[in-house]
Amino acid sequence: MFYTEVNLFTESFPKTVKYVTEKEGKKSEDYLSHLPLIWKVVPNEIEKSYLDWIKDDPKGIFLITWPWNDIRFTPLLVSEYLLTFPKRKVAVIGNYSTNNENKSYIPSYSSYDVFSKTVYIEDEDNFLPPKLKQESNNLKREMVFEKEDVVEVKYRKYGENEIRNKLCDGTVRKCKNSIIREAKELGDNFLREISVPKNGGRIIEVINENGEWNVSLEKQTRWTGSLNYKKMWLWQLLVNSKKLKNCGTEIESFFYDEEITEEILDKKIKLHFFSTESEISEVLRRIKIVSPDVLIIENVDEIISDSRYAGPRTEKLMEFLKETDVSTVLMFSTNPDIRHLYKLSENETIFGSVKVLFHTWDSPTFLDELDHDSGSRHPNPLSSKMEQMPKEKLREIKPEYITIDSYDEISELLEKCLKSIEGETKKDVKLYFSKVFSTLLNVVGEYGKPEILSVMKKWNSLLTYDILFTDLNHKIEQELFSSLNDSLRKVFYTDSCIQRNPLREKVLDIVRDIFKKNKECYITIIVPHFEAKGAERLLRQEDSIPEQISSYLTVCSWDKLGSIERTIPEGFKHFVLSTGYPSLSYNLHSSDVDKFFFVGTTKTIGRIKEIIDKRLLEINAYPVVRVYDYTPAPCLLRDLLSKVNFDENEKLQYIDDVELGEEEYSMPYSGVSIYGKTSDILDEYNNYYKLTYGETAILCIDSQNRGLFLPLDRDIMLKDGNSFREISFSPDSSTSSMKRELINMEVILNRLGFYQSFRSIFFKFMMKWGDKLQFQKGPFEWKGFKQLFNDSVLWINLLERTIEIFAEQNSVSLQKSKDEIAKILADSGITAKNPDYISSWWTNYEEVMVDSRTYKLYRIEHPFTPQDMRIIFRSISEISFFLTADTMIADKSYAAALTIQNLRRNVLKSSNKKENKYSYIYSKLEKQMSQLIRDAELFKVDFIEKVNVSKEIEAMKVIYGYNDLA
Repeated sequence: MFYTEVNLFTESFPKTVKYVTEKEGKKSEDYLSHLPLIWKVVPNEIEKSYLDWIKDDPKGIFLITWPWNDIRFTPLLVSEYLLTFPKRKVAVIGNYSTNNENKSYIPSYSSYDVFSKTVYIEDEDNFLPPKLKQESNNLKREMVFEKEDVVEVKYRKYGENEIRNKLCDGTVRKCKNSIIREAKELGDNFLREISVPKNGGRIIEVINENGEWNVSLEKQTRWTGSLNYKKMWLWQLLVNSKKLKNCGTEIESFFYDEEITEEILDKKIKLHFFSTESEISEVLRRIKIVSPDVLIIENVDEIISDSRYAGPRTEKLMEFLKETDVSTVLMFSTNPDIRHLYKLSENETIFGSVKVLFHTWDSPTFLDELDHDSGSRHPNPLSSKMEQMPKEKLREIKPEYITIDSYDEISELLEKCLKSIEGETKKDVKLYFSKVFSTLLNVVGEYGKPEILSVMKKWNSLLTYDILFTDLNHKIEQELFSSLNDSLRKVFYTDSCIQRNPLREKVLDIVRDIFKKNKECYITIIVPHFEAKGAERLLRQEDSIPEQISSYLTVCSWDKLGSIERTIPEGFKHFVLSTGYPSLSYNLHSSDVDKFFFVGTTKTIGRIKEIIDKRLLEINAYPVVRVYDYTPAPCLLRDLLSKVNFDENEKLQYIDDVELGEEEYSMPYSGVSIYGKTSDILDEYNNYYKLTYGETAILCIDSQNRGLFLPLDRDIMLKDGNSFREISFSPDSSTSSMKRELINMEVILNRLGFYQSFRSIFFKFMMKWGDKLQFQKGPFEWKGFKQLFNDSVLWINLLERTIEIFAEQNSVSLQKSKDEIAKILADSGITAKNPDYISSWWTNYEEVMVDSRTYKLYRIEHPFTPQDMRIIFRSISEISFFLTADTMIADKSYAAALTIQNLRRNVLKSSNKKENKYSYIYSKLEKQMSQLIRDAELFKVDFIEKVNVSKEIEAMKVIYGYNDLA
């Protein structure tokens, strides 16, 4: 907590008081006693370029891809424009709350709020008398901050020395009760004893002699903050006090909520703020009446997001842009996840015939060119700091590139071969050899086996070494054919019963070297998904990899790598080797991998290096659009874009062609990795809401005779006033209870008629906004939501790996392994006794895409008790010795899952019950949920019936012909 005003009318500042009163008279004594604590705003480099540019009075409609998650400098931008052109008008559309009732916690900053509190100095005098400069040092922390009583909590595990600290707000008694309540969530054996101060001594209360954690509480008095403030700012204001101007006073502004009457629009107001919480068609209608010279849309992504289903918000905006006579429209896009909706890389963008000019700022291609020290060192609501950019935009990847020359002779002969063939054969040769140069498999042999390279073309046409060379024998010169065939025999030993593969040998050398230099590490080898099983078998056949090391080696495809990362124990390094191109489905720059290795031919490695260095895989999320001489744009943007090679799209098309090849050409048996994440496990339930034949469901019918099948044991969002609530039904729920909960209620769907869960909405939101938050539960702490989530699902990720290892060790199918593991756990002493229910732990989930990575949100977030979690970890380690049995990790995984559950449930609570430290996040999430509910399609239930579906169908989707499905 800090004071918003300081008192300088004291004996600590005699020279300052004298200077000001001599200049302004006795009246100044009052404001010196209540001087606002004003912060100076130093715009960053990009913001400053727009503040200069807007004074040039640019014309046109602009889409600006912004490198931060929000737009903060709007008050500066509108002030600069209206002070330069005082007779003009500006309208701003932003995500501002129109609900004035809920003021129980601090809302997020909004432009209209900040604008009225912004001051500027007209013709600033930068000279500060030395006597005042010296006296500014008398501004001390106690004049700005309060002291508060806090309780320091120290956790120490019984028998160990490590201490884990956290702070608790409130009295010792209140904190003690809070710790005991929290400990009960973490199990009866969690807390051993708790020690509290009393009358100069300490009282120790034994909670459970068999408990594991001792907790001591100590009362302390601490300052509520540190003075991270430049004291000279206040004195600069005092020196220029007669030149101070308030933006809110100098520029008349108004905020329109939903209750504003029409008459207010006729006033000669210069600055108009509108909220996207209002109906967008009404907002745009009012803007037409206001007729501004400049329109700023701070959050155009929110409006355009319904273009997925040709939604009304996008439609209304497009109509407005086609007809508008507003001279300048600035639309800011801040969400890379929906950037593809604008189609900036296509021939025709989403704007169609509307002439829109693009300012693409957030591409990592040139963000490193910016001055990262520009802007203020001090945080403020009017400017974004360079360090606040999402980290994946700035993270630099430094892989190790390793080339092999074993295929050089084959490559030279292949070039000659391609010159003499055309058509389908040429395509087959190019694609087949692109596989040969990147595969770890053998190239000849029994083609039904996963260890032998074989690809399936369209229409089930098989392509193998033998088939291709039989075809080539008739289409190229015999001398060339013999040279090419002999070269492959020499490199791959195709005539020998023991074949070799130079790329596989090189990968094994790297693996051995990594294990030699690193004691605690995991290695993942990335290959095409259809080669994973065969590659892993061949690698594990090598005598040079000891069994104790092979347990820490995984082979999988790029799309499974994210799941592998989440199973790496804390403290272990993770190295990844790939023999091919990085994938569009995996974001290298937000990866937790410690180091990447790329291995291949000189040509392949050259292209991979270019893809990574120029971040070509991110062109959809972070597009770069050329600015022509006639395009109005800030000078800084022109300078940056002048360094960009705009031929990269052609290179990206090459990548697309390669990936398309992997889809078109697939192994006939689609083998998968044993120790890596297998497609059987990941893809078996890839449609979370699919109902299978004979499954019990709830059939809901509305007044339009449309049907909606609701699955059991799933959360269902119902509209509840202006908010929502979630319900679910178990298989044992009676029809009467279902009717009571559902009849006349409205199920929330999106405009395509599909359902999305609050769990997925919450997850995506927290992955974006929760990366700077710290979470604590008991002695456990997590920095950022991603770390918290990874720990919460660690137990299921380890169970999935256990299933794979058990299948390999016992030579059984994955389905058989799943059944056996479920039985083992059912008999292990945990609360759950039903193997079918236990199987649902890893099969019942929802897939969510964030930053090009797929995450699984499991329906069952944790077992029934913390002791169950410990038993599960012990059972896992008994099946595979290298999977952890550490009870501390088990407890932390359980605590992480509880923390996420509590965070999510807090959103549904009334505001006065929410945790203050997360109030900013809750405020933003509530706004997003309000927007979702306004944009939703509501399915009002008139009739329900419990049915068994007669064929496989999609649940949570509106269906017209439902009669034949139940």
